Amino acid sequence: MTDIEAFLSAELQKLFRHEHIAIVGFGIGQDLSKMAMSFPHIPCFRLFEAVIDIQMLSRSVYSDYRKDYVNSLQKAVATTMGKRLDKTEQCSDWQDRPLSKAQIAYAVLDAVVSRELLTMMIEKLSDRPIYENDFYRKHAHLRQTVKLEYMGCIEMESSSSSAPPTTYRVPMGAMKKVLDIRFAKQTWPTGKQPPPPPELITLSEINSNLRSNKKEVSTSIGEKTNNAKEESATSKTSKKGKGVSLTSLHADYDGLPNPGSFVGFTKDSCVNCCIGNQLLNSMPSDIKIRYNRWGGIIAMANAWLLFINFKGHGEWKYQNEFSDSGKCITFSVNPSKPQEELLLKDCTPRNAGSRGKYDLNKKIFLFVRPNTRSKFLFCGECNCVEVTVADEDAKLDLELLDYATLMKSSDNSFRDLVVLQDN
Repeated sequence: MTDIEAFLSAELQKLFRHEHIAIVGFGIGQDLSKMAMSFPHIPCFRLFEAVIDIQMLSRSVYSDYRKDYVNSLQKAVATTMGKRLDKTEQCSDWQDRPLSKAQIAYAVLDAVVSRELLTMMIEKLSDRPIYENDFYRKHAHLRQTVKLEYMGCIEMESSSSSAPPTTYRVPMGAMKKVLDIRFAKQTWPTGKQPPPPPELITLSEINSNLRSNKKEVSTSIGEKTNNAKEESATSKTSKKGKGVSLTSLHADYDGLPNPGSFVGFTKDSCVNCCIGNQLLNSMPSDIKIRYNRWGGIIAMANAWLLFINFKGHGEWKYQNEFSDSGKCITFSVNPSKPQEELLLKDCTPRNAGSRGKYDLNKKIFLFVRPNTRSKFLFCGECNCVEVTVADEDAKLDLELLDYATLMKSSDNSFRDLVVLQDN
């Protein structure tokens, strides 16, 4: 590090690590990561306090808007301020020196607009009594501390081929890769206790931990088989007998398991936990609940149940992928299938003349597992933040509303799923 870089790092560090000086930007997490990976030798780019991502905040403030109206800075400015933000200079040559006046004006405007958007959002929130002028106390995850730790070059580590494959378990974060540089990115609410540092582990340890959840320690394989047969014979969700459609039954929101809980090996067990014991026990023994067990999407009267089998490390079927350290996940939908077409319609903005409201009558709940030999992990409620439709398929971008609870789980099952994908 040169003398100029050392001086610059010391001065910027005073700003970046001050809890009462907010670092504001639209999708700013990517910008911070790029700075850290571009200058891994400069310390000031390793820790940022009080980071406020306008993109995340807009999802809470403008929840009644169509999601694609505020999914970029330009669109957010047009929707909320009625102005056009000229992005022409974004793709200009920023390595050429000196910068042109147009480039400087663009950079300044990009920063000023973010501050103005934040001011407008806070003013809008002040009208809601529920927040009592303390929005960030109730939404602490929107004001974050971001830590980026350099973990070395992949090319250097690959030279020792005899060593077992390793990765890092990153509490409240994930590994990030850019070219041959590897970083551990951790985020937590500003002012709260920071998470433990990244832990070097082997991939076999992760797989072993995930496999351990397939069976209870006190139950043998034979007992499991017998219990499964007995449950199948008495299950309300049997395929035989008189039936009632699951689409006519309501999920018991108050009786759902805690996010991060393992539910069972079958979709029947997941459906049963959503219905609740009170309703199940009140139904006649000859009435069975009918639904399609083969699909990844199950409809109830007031909820959509989504299921993902990741099929293990290296094989992520249907391109379901975590993003933003596990806070979001993509879910593939085939519009040619009737059930999936209905889900897509519910998640697609309607009433475009009145800012395209989404259907809020049905909640979305997510169940995931690494492979078919493991139990389903209940990930809680999701919010559809964007829909992308192609010729033959579609993708939903889902935000995990219970992400903070999942990351605080006593075991590392959810974090391990995210780690496996990142590696």
